[in-house]
Amino acid sequence: MPPCSQTRRVFSVLILLTLVFLGFYLRLALHPGYAADHPPRLSVTLARISTVAQRTSVLGYERTNFGQGWAAAPQLGGSCTTRDAIIAMSLADVAFSSRCTPTSGVGPDPYTGSQLRVGETPIEIDHVYPLRAAWDMGAHSWDASKRLAFANDPMNLVATSKKENQDKSDSLPSEWLPSGIGARCWYVRRLAHVASAYGLPLTTADVAVMRRQCWVRDLLRG
Repeated sequence: MPPCSQTRRVFSVLILLTLVFLGFYLRLALHPGYAADHPPRLSVTLARISTVAQRTSVLGYERTNFGQGWAAAPQLGGSCTTRDAIIAMSLADVAFSSRCTPTSGVGPDPYTGSQLRVGETPIEIDHVYPLRAAWDMGAHSWDASKRLAFANDPMNLVATSKKENQDKSDSLPSEWLPSGIGARCWYVRRLAHVASAYGLPLTTADVAVMRRQCWVRDLLRG
């Protein structure tokens, strides 16, 4: 085969593979099961976030440093808390008992794309920028009111499965990403949005991983 013909064939195969990959990625990224909100692009938020070489563990962390459990959610009335408010915001057809315990509701898990169903799926509320990580990265120097606001800010909270939440624990992106590939760009954008809003830094390793999750969407201006 002439060299020119062979080169054209290789080039055509590469183009085809690229198109297949982009189609697969977009099918995942646009899957209706994933979160529908649109955090700012990384090009906007990362410019406002300082980076550090590594995360250093700071002694003294307790969950109670960020408040005695969930704050009250007066908009729902009764004994409802921020946790209940996030479930009400995240799921459809939500109903509560007289004690504000969710009794029904269904909606997408933003980290996996699968359906969350009250009573069938163990549901937990995840802090996108984990409390322990925030403590290590600067929240230890905040006053109590700022820590309470951070722990109950809907921008930093998502309803997800118990498994996904516990797999994540207090990890940042260099150590954990959502199991749903189509959720990863959304997740890192949301995390960067929170970090920017609260003046929290990220490690250089976190930022590198975050950029890799969104390069296709950024290329397509999505």
